[in-house]
Amino acid sequence: MTMKRLVVCILLVGLVGCASTSSPPTPQAQPTPPAIEIDSVADRLHDISGSLLLFYHAQRRLPVSLAELSMGTGLSARQLIDLATGQPFSYNPAGFGDVAGAGRIIVASAQQDDSEFRWCVVIDTSAATPLCRVLPVPLAARPETSP
Repeated sequence: MTMKRLVVCILLVGLVGCASTSSPPTPQAQPTPPAIEIDSVADRLHDISGSLLLFYHAQRRLPVSLAELSMGTGLSARQLIDLATGQPFSYNPAGFGDVAGAGRIIVASAQQDDSEFRWCVVIDTSAATPLCRVLPVPLAARPETSP
């Protein structure tokens, strides 16, 4: 054998000897995340929140009702319905109460008997430009004047 062939054979034997004989680890079962509803209550409240900011920017005030918001921004009547209950979202431009450090609740989902919280749009108008957030507000923390 030539020297080149001898080196190739030694390398091949060495590579075969380095091959692992153990089987790959068995993948562990991962927990299945809960199903996510694509058109969820929070998604609709985000649409409303964005429309509230657009309306406020154009009019320098909050709308009197969600119907006025819909006419001014193009939200459909369907987008103003809480999917979990089939009821319209509650709206009060003066607010239903405050969420500590976040602002006042102006839009809220309908109350569900089995839920520990409600999805709400909270607005903070303390700065020059208002800030809207969609937050889950615990029922225990909500004010008595809430929707």
